[in-house]
Amino acid sequence: MRSHALAPFTFELLPLGSVQPRGWIRDQLKLCAAGLGGNLYNFHRYVKDTSWLGGDVEYSPLRESAPYWYNYIVPLAYILDDDDLKKQANEFLQRTLKNQHADGWIGPEHTKHGRGIWARCLVMMGMVNHALADPSQYDRIVDSLLRFTRLINSMLKDNYQGLIPHPGDEFDEFCITRAHELSTSLQWLYEQVKNKRDKEMIWETMDLAWEATRVGDRDWSKFFTEEEFPKKPAAPGSTLIKHVVNVSEALRYMPQLYRMNHDHELIAKTRQSVDMSFKYHGTTFGALAGDEFLAGVHPKRGAELCGTAELIFSLSYMYRLFGDNSYADRAELATFNGLPAGMTPDWWAHNYLTQSNETWARNLENWPFYNCGGRALVYGLEVNYAMPKFAMNAFVASADLRSISHQFLVPAEVTVPVKGEKPIHIVSETHYPFDERITYKIETSRPFNFYIRVPEWATKGTTVNKTLDTDEVREETVEVDANSLYKIAISPGKTAFRITLNAEIRVVPRANNAVAIYRGALLYAMEIPHKAKVGPPTHFAEWKPLPDADYSSKLRDVEYIPAADWQVAIDPSQAHFHRSEVKGDLPNPIFESGAPPVTISVAGTKISNWKLEGDCAGLPPADPSPTGKPFTVKLVPFASAKLHISEFPVSKATLQSTQSKKESGSDAKIEWVGCDMGSLKQVKEVFTKMREREERLDLLVLSAGINANQYRETDDKIDSHFQINWLGQFYAVNQLYPLIRKTSKLPDTPAPRIVWESSELHRLSPSDVKFESKEEINNPNIGSAELYARTKLAIILGVDFGLVQRVIKPNHDNVNTAMQQQWKEAYPGLLGKLLTTTMIAMSRDPEQGSYSALYAAVSPEVEEKGWNGRYFTDPGQLGQRSKQASDPVLGDNLWKLSAKLIRDVVGEDAMVDWNSS
Repeated sequence: MRSHALAPFTFELLPLGSVQPRGWIRDQLKLCAAGLGGNLYNFHRYVKDTSWLGGDVEYSPLRESAPYWYNYIVPLAYILDDDDLKKQANEFLQRTLKNQHADGWIGPEHTKHGRGIWARCLVMMGMVNHALADPSQYDRIVDSLLRFTRLINSMLKDNYQGLIPHPGDEFDEFCITRAHELSTSLQWLYEQVKNKRDKEMIWETMDLAWEATRVGDRDWSKFFTEEEFPKKPAAPGSTLIKHVVNVSEALRYMPQLYRMNHDHELIAKTRQSVDMSFKYHGTTFGALAGDEFLAGVHPKRGAELCGTAELIFSLSYMYRLFGDNSYADRAELATFNGLPAGMTPDWWAHNYLTQSNETWARNLENWPFYNCGGRALVYGLEVNYAMPKFAMNAFVASADLRSISHQFLVPAEVTVPVKGEKPIHIVSETHYPFDERITYKIETSRPFNFYIRVPEWATKGTTVNKTLDTDEVREETVEVDANSLYKIAISPGKTAFRITLNAEIRVVPRANNAVAIYRGALLYAMEIPHKAKVGPPTHFAEWKPLPDADYSSKLRDVEYIPAADWQVAIDPSQAHFHRSEVKGDLPNPIFESGAPPVTISVAGTKISNWKLEGDCAGLPPADPSPTGKPFTVKLVPFASAKLHISEFPVSKATLQSTQSKKESGSDAKIEWVGCDMGSLKQVKEVFTKMREREERLDLLVLSAGINANQYRETDDKIDSHFQINWLGQFYAVNQLYPLIRKTSKLPDTPAPRIVWESSELHRLSPSDVKFESKEEINNPNIGSAELYARTKLAIILGVDFGLVQRVIKPNHDNVNTAMQQQWKEAYPGLLGKLLTTTMIAMSRDPEQGSYSALYAAVSPEVEEKGWNGRYFTDPGQLGQRSKQASDPVLGDNLWKLSAKLIRDVVGEDAMVDWNSS
C-alpha cells in the first residue's frame, strides 16, 4: 500500500472560534448576523423551504442554495459565539446526518440522475468547520464524510458519475467545472483518519476527481496559460470555464493539486494565473470583472459579488499554503473594498454586480453585461458568504504552534491552546485599514515566534515601538523577511508593542490613461451624491414582488439615483490624505456614507467629453476637455460610496500650473493643496499645516463655493451652501490669522490683504434670517437661490461686523508702533461669477470677475480711501448693501453661531485665538 503525504501549509488555520473579531469587523459581522445572513433561515424560501430541510423549493437542480448558506452560517455562528446562529447550523447538520442515505449519499436527491457531487463540497466545507468548532460533533462528522467518500469513490470509478454529466442527468457542467473543490475537504479528511485503507481510499478518490477534470476538459492548469486564457471579455455562447465565479474558485486548482503531487512548477503557475486574471479582468476594487462571464477591464463592466466572495477565499487559501504576500494583499483589497461596496450598510440587501464607475443603481434599459440583466446593480435580496471566513483567517499558526502570524491585519484576538500550559492569548487593537497603527498585547507561558505580515505597500518605512522591561519605548524600522513577515521572539509573560505601517498615496494606471487612487489597503473614489429609491424585494430573475416581503420592514430593494454630475477629471499629483481623529470605536456601520474617518482631496475639473455608453459611464477619455475652473474633489473609501467614480481621467491641472509658472517667472512656485470645505476637521488640518509651514502670508483670496443647488447637508450635518460658502472659509481665515498678523509685523512689508467673494444676490436672502441656530440653517424648505443668497449675506456680515469690528479694530493698538502704518488689512467683497445660465445677467464672466479680485488684492486705492471691510461691485465702485447686510445684530448672531458650529464639530479647542500671532 502506497504512502502519500500532502505538502504542508506555511500556516495552518486555527480551530474555528479561537479567533474572535474585534472592533469594526466584529460590528460588520454582527450586522451580518442581524441582517440577511442571520435571518435567511427564518424566512428565505431557498433556505427555510429547501429540500435539504424537508421542503421542496430550489432555484437550480444543483440544490446548492442551502449548502452555500450552511458553509457560511457555521463560521458566522462560532466566530460570534451566537447561540441562535449555532442553533440554525446544528439543525441543518443534524438533519443532514440523520438523512444520510444508506449507501452514504449526502443530500435530498433520491435518483442517480440527481446526484451531482459539487454542492456536497459546500456541505463538506461547512462540516469540516463544524467539527473544528464543536469537538462533540467531530466523530460523527468524520464518520459521515468517510461513508460519503466511499460512495463517490465508486461513482467516479463508474465513468466519473456525479461530476461529468451523462444522458438523463439533472445537473449540468458546473459539477465538473468545480470538481477540484472536492479535494478542499478531502485533504483535511485525509489528515484526520488513521486507518491506512481509508487514507488510501480518500487519496484515490481525489486522484479520480483530478482525472475527471482532464477527461471532462476542465483542467484549469491548461486554461491559465498565455495561449488559452481569454484576454478580452467573453463572447456570447462562452463555456462555463469563462464564468467569473468558476475562475475565482479555479485559482485554487493548482495549489490543491500541488499539495498532492509536489510539483513546484505549479507554484509559479499559480502566481501566473492570479497575475493574468487581474491583468486582463481586474477591477479597481480588488475583484475580477465578470457579469457573469469574464468581462475585461472597462469600468462599466460588473464584478459579481459571488465571484468576489470566492476570490477572497481562494486568495486566503493560497497565502496560507505558499506564504506569498501578494495573495494576502489582494484578499484584503477585495474584502475592504469590493465586498462591502456590494452591501447596504445594514447588511439587509446587496447587489449582484459592482462597477468601478457606478453612476446609478437602477433598472438599466441598455446594459453592458454578459447575461445579468438590467437590475443587476440594484441592491436586493441575495446571499453572500465571504466575511466570516476572512475573519477566521485573521490569525494563523504553524502546525507545531511555535509560530503564530497575524495574517489579515484587522482587530481581533486569538486564544491558542497549548497542551499542558496556559493558552497563548494575543490581542490586536487597531482601526486598520482606516488607520495603520496596530497595538499588540500578548500573554504566554512559553516562548514562540510572532509574525506580522507587512503589506507590500508598507515594506519601506514601517516602524515598531517596543515596550521594554524598563518601560523605555524604542522605535525601530521594521525589517521583513523574504515573505514580508516581521518576526518578534516572544518570551513568557506579558508583551506589548505597536507597529505603524507606512502608507502613502498610490496612483495606479488603468486603461485609456485613467488612474485609480489608493492608500494602504483602501481604494478611494468620488462619491456621487444620490437619492435612494426603496421598494419591496423582487424575484431575482422575474423581478416580481416576493412573498418574503412581509418578513421585515428592512427587507427591500434599493435603487440609487444620482443627484449631481460625475464627469470629473483629476490631477493625481495634487492628492492629499486626511484623517479625522477617532476617539474610541469607529462609526457603525463603518461603510455608510460619511462614516470612514479618512479621505483624500485632489485637484479636479469638470469635463465635457466623458460620454455615456448605453446606460453606463463610458471609458474615461484619454484627453479630457475641462470646463470651468479647478476645484477640490473629495475622495472617500470606495465601499462607503454606493455611487462612485474610481477610475478617473487625468486632468491638465499640472500642465496648466507649469504654464502659469512660466508666465509668472522662473522663480514662481505654484502648488495646489486640496481641501474640502465641507469637512471642518479637514479645514483645520489643511490650514493648520499651512500656517505652521509658511513663513508669511501676504494675500488671501477666498473664492471657494457652490452655486445655487438643492438642499443637502455635508458630512458635518450642516447645510452645504452655508458651510462651504461661508463657514469653512471663515474657519480657514481663523486658522491662518496668526500667520497674517505675523506677516504684518515684518519689516518693509506691505499690508496683508484678505479678499472675499460676495454677490448682489445677497439681497435675495430669506427675509426671516436670524443666524440664531443650527436648526435655522438646516432648513430644507428654503429654496436653492435663497440658500445661496444667505451665504453671500453671511460673507458681508461676517467681514464687517465680525472680522473688522471684533478682530482688527480692537487689536490695532497692539501692533508694534513702528509697524502701525503697515497694519492695514482689506476685507472688500466682490461680485463673483454665477455658473448657471439663468443668473448670467446678475453675474460677471471669469475675466470681468478677475478684474474686481485683482483690484481688491493690489490696488493702493483700497488703503488710501479706507475701504477696509467695504463691499463693492466693480473696481473702484462701492456697492450698496441691503438692509439685512447692514444689521449689526445679524452680524453678531452670525459670528457667535459660526464659532459654535465649528466647536460642536471639531471640539472646544477648534478655534485659534484671534489675538495670537
